[in-house]
Formats: sequence, C-alpha cells, structure tokens
Amino acid sequence: MSQVTLETSPVRRVIVEMREYLERRNYSTEAIRLHRVPFWNKLAEYADAKGYHTVEETWVQEFLVGYLQTAGKNASCNAKMQYHRAARMLCEYQEKGVLVRHTHAKRELNDSSKYCPLYDALDKYSIRKNLKASTKEAHLNEINKLVIFLEKHAVSFGDINSEQIREYLLTLRHHAKSTIAYCHFILRNVLNLAYEAGDISEDLSWVCGNLRTPQGRNIPSVYTPEEVEAILKAVDRASPIGKRDYAILLLAARLGLRVSDIRTLTFDNIDWVSNQIRFEQCKTERDLALPLSEEIGWAIIEYAKNARPKTESKCVFVRHRPPYEAFGTNNNFAYMIGKYFTRAGIIVPHNKHHGMHSLRHSLASNLLADGTPMPVISEILGHADTSTTSVYLKIDVSQLRCCALDADFGGDFI
Repeated sequence: MSQVTLETSPVRRVIVEMREYLERRNYSTEAIRLHRVPFWNKLAEYADAKGYHTVEETWVQEFLVGYLQTAGKNASCNAKMQYHRAARMLCEYQEKGVLVRHTHAKRELNDSSKYCPLYDALDKYSIRKNLKASTKEAHLNEINKLVIFLEKHAVSFGDINSEQIREYLLTLRHHAKSTIAYCHFILRNVLNLAYEAGDISEDLSWVCGNLRTPQGRNIPSVYTPEEVEAILKAVDRASPIGKRDYAILLLAARLGLRVSDIRTLTFDNIDWVSNQIRFEQCKTERDLALPLSEEIGWAIIEYAKNARPKTESKCVFVRHRPPYEAFGTNNNFAYMIGKYFTRAGIIVPHNKHHGMHSLRHSLASNLLADGTPMPVISEILGHADTSTTSVYLKIDVSQLRCCALDADFGGDFI
C-alpha cells in the first residue's frame, strides 16, 4: 500500500475541518495556535505512519506519551497541558463533530429577592428534612443557578412556566447523570413546595423527572502507589507554595482526608504530644482521629515555620496571595492536583477523574489490595459503616476473584 500523503490523509482532513470549525466559532488565531497546530501536524504524520484512518483515543494517547517524552524538559507545564487539551479536542471533534466550550466563569445574582418564594420553599424543605448546614448550602447553590438563568433570560418569578424549567434543565446536559439527577431532585421538591404554598399557579415539579441513578454504579478513579509517589515527587518542595502543596497532598494521599477537611484543618486539630489529628468531618459531622506520621508532621512543620505567610487565619493552609486567608469553600484544589499530574507525566484518560478525591480513592483501593480489613479502611476514611467502603471491591480484581463461583456448583440445569 502506498504511503498516504498529508493532503489526502483522513486524519489530516479531520484536523483541517476542526480548525475551520474553530474559526467559524470565533476562536482567535492565537487561541488556535495555543491549541498546538504543530502538535496536530505531528499527530497526523504518526497516524499516516501507523495506517490509522480515524482519530481514536487509544492511539492518540499512545502518541501523546511519546510526544511528551520527546519534548522532555523543554516543554513547560502549561505547554504540556495544552498538548493534552489539543488531543482531547481532536478526539471529541472526531466523535461528535462539535466541541463543547466549557466555561467556569461565575455569574453573580443581581437581585435574588425577586425570587423569594423559591428560597422560602427551600427553607421549608430544609426544616422538614432537618438538613445539615452543608447540605442546605449545596441545595442553595442549585437554586441560585436556576435564578441566575431566569435573570439572564429576563423571566420574573410570576412568569415561570414548564418551558423555562425544561430549557434550564437542558443546560445541564453536559454534566454527569448523577449531577443532573441531583439537580432534578432539588428542583422537584422546591417547586412542589412553592406550588403547595400557593406561590405559583402550576405544579412544575413534574418537569423535573426522577432520574434513576443506582447507588454505587460508578467505579472510583484510582491510581497505583507508584503513580501517587510520582505525583508527590513532582512537587517543588524548595518553594513556599511547594511546601504547602506537599503537605496538602500528603494528607490526602496518606490519610485520605477530604478537601473540605484539609481546607478547614487548624493547628488546634493537631495533637503533637499524642501524634494525632483530630477533627469533626465537614461532610458527616462525625469526629475522626487519625495518626500523625513523622512524614506528615514534618511536612506541616516545614510549611508552618518556613513558608506560611503571616496571617490571622487559624487554618493551617492559606492562600499565598494577599490577603493571606483560608481557601474558599468552593476551592477543591483541582488546579493544584492537575498541575502535579502533568508534571509527573501521568496520562489521564478523558473518562477518568484526577481530582484530589482520587487520592482518597487510591488510598482505599491500595489498602484493600494489601489485605487491610474493610472495617479498618472504613475507620480511616471516616465512613459510618463498611457498606460505603465496599464500593472499592469493584476495583480490586484480586479480591473479586476470591468471591468468584465455581461453574460446577451443584448439578445440571433442567
């Protein structure tokens, strides 16, 4: 078979079509350049050499690993992130013919008082269900998103109808099914209570259907002990921010602390005499005591003595930009952990999570693989019972093999 030229290469044609699509969508020339045109050209040459005629994630990831190894130290952390982004864009365009432009820009409410009946209904629901403050805040965030949507489309409370609710729900279609189901659940209850109170003339709760998402259907994203160590080694522990990040990552990787508990950790929670960390978990409001190892203890001391800015905050970990204060409640350290994944050279498939919570999942999975009893893992993670922890059995193949049934289990089928 003759060598396919770049001009007639199927992969090259996909790249050209995608660039034209970006231009039609008003992406700037600079933005397209930042999405690494040279990277796409090299990828097309690789596809020709291998005889690939469609863009598929398997071989694109294979190419990306080699490309990053070739770039080596000459490529900045930001450049590597752009390579990952360029690869994901090409795969998405090949699969869907479009690109979803995600934005994380926060919109502020202009005047929430115009939608008071929604908030009154949420208060009533919170009292009826005796919701914790953190749960109510999460519900409030979902109501705020709806109100922001209504404000943007100039829809007053008295004009809300099923079509507008349906249109809002369509904006969630790119989220995970569990997230969409969660939003449906909250709006269904709030809209029903608003109708019962006589604040709206039509019960709009029927628009927010009950989406079934079986508990435990998702398999947690985990990483091997070697990958976790690579992430830790990728931290520049000589810099002030590196000292802070290293201590934060250790708490997540070694003790499985949730981001919310790391954010709110204070020096009062650390008992240096008994070498323990004791705190009330933000999510469950249950007390938890964990051992303070020398590794974690010295990392915290190194940060507190030699890197932590002078601040009035009681939290151990603070921002390193003025004003030096505790991290916000919505900060999940996603940028931090993403940066070290990239520096460590860990290739993450598009359908695999790599946030801070993945370190907690990895700890549980690796403990289970080492033969640690389930009740012990539950205690470390602060779970109320082992049924919550049992989700990790899904990813421990060796443990599942022990549960496998013999094909010959008692007679012939009739």
